[in-house]
Amino acid sequence: MLKKLIASAVVLVCFGGMATANPFAEKVCTTYTMPNGWECVRVPAGTSWNRFVPDEEYRSMIKRYNRQNTILHAGQFLVIPPNTGWNKLAPFDQTGHSDRVDVIVFDPQRLAWAHYLNGRLITWGPAVGGKDWCPDKNNRRGGPCRTDVGTFHFTEAADATRRSNAYPINCGQPGGRPCAAMPYFTRFTSDGQGIHKRSMRGANASHGCIGVFAEDAQYINGHVRARVGKQDHGYFTEREKAASSERVLFRVLPYSSSVPNS
Repeated sequence: MLKKLIASAVVLVCFGGMATANPFAEKVCTTYTMPNGWECVRVPAGTSWNRFVPDEEYRSMIKRYNRQNTILHAGQFLVIPPNTGWNKLAPFDQTGHSDRVDVIVFDPQRLAWAHYLNGRLITWGPAVGGKDWCPDKNNRRGGPCRTDVGTFHFTEAADATRRSNAYPINCGQPGGRPCAAMPYFTRFTSDGQGIHKRSMRGANASHGCIGVFAEDAQYINGHVRARVGKQDHGYFTEREKAASSERVLFRVLPYSSSVPNS
């Protein structure tokens, strides 16, 4: 099926100069023949999400499938999947990661995250990771931004007010810009990578953090806190870190072996 083709073959990258496009939808629509029940469209001028898809539940599914929660732009591609169960559209296997009871997975190729309990897929959602290159890193000399690949444990579960302390550059300084919002940030590396709510449009786009839809950020944050027994938001205690190591695992799968456009 189309979703399996996408899962195995589509390489998703951060395209320069394409802020009004959706690279995920464009790649799907220009590469694959749509099976029965699927459709590819170009958005007409003057169309909002509400006008384009009046049904709220179906609109939410289309947004999530297209990895886009920003406004529509005229001429951009959208994939219109059949109005079926959400997990039926998953680019992940229905079973897997059975070596641990509780596993959350991020795949930067599929632009998606998934949650497995006892080896069975519970839910999934759209997600974007770090892009290939950030010109504002290393004192503006530039540098790679990809999300760290590997297996991790969570060490912080922040609330809706959490903000970056690093981006944009010089944020938080007197007269400067505010630091980027990172609602429901759930940290998994010591150097500040985590999962949080962010805007997305079908491409890896961050400085290394994993961006998800608002409801997914709250789901992951709340699930991790419940699993480790954390009553409040913030950094984990040593006991909570130990509980995280025992009870919930986070995996970042590899990027494509091909070098993406920056």
